[in-house]
Amino acid sequence: ADAFRLMQTYLEALPLVNSALKATTVMVTGPFMPEEQRKWIRDRARAVGVQVRTSTSDSLSQLNAAELVVSMAGYNTVSEILRFRKRAILVPRLGPSAEQRMRASIFSQRGLVTAIDPRELSPRRMAAAIVETLNKPAPSAANVPEMRGVNTVTQTMLNWLKTDGAAKPCNGKKHLTVKGNNIAVMR
Repeated sequence: ADAFRLMQTYLEALPLVNSALKATTVMVTGPFMPEEQRKWIRDRARAVGVQVRTSTSDSLSQLNAAELVVSMAGYNTVSEILRFRKRAILVPRLGPSAEQRMRASIFSQRGLVTAIDPRELSPRRMAAAIVETLNKPAPSAANVPEMRGVNTVTQTMLNWLKTDGAAKPCNGKKHLTVKGNNIAVMR
């Protein structure tokens, strides 16, 4: 529900950008945006030719089809942006924790996203970021961290356990016994 300012700024930035490029935008407000804010977004979006949805049944396909993703810097969304190697503009929330700001900053420093500090968010800054980000190549596979969390953790644990325990088959699955503990590794 706190993405209103981001969406509002994006909609105000579009007229500044549309002279430089033509874009089709789909905005997903989410179910928790207050109706008054959603109405403002819908009215403004209609005026600049943007589609607004409360939700989408297949957000991964929608994100994967995008040339540019403009978002806050939540863990899941950033993971999906990196997984699909999408150009992205991240505007993290100010607080209460620094988690989103740290995430946006780290990935921006590595050239994987464009980050805008929420205190510097303005239509002009957003318009400049849209043009700048679309003129850069999408992140390459070589620069994006591996996004195979379960497989990576499993392999790391197996590597660690090679020196501490012996693998024993159990019910057709590989089990490792380490100092009396059983760990099932399933795929």
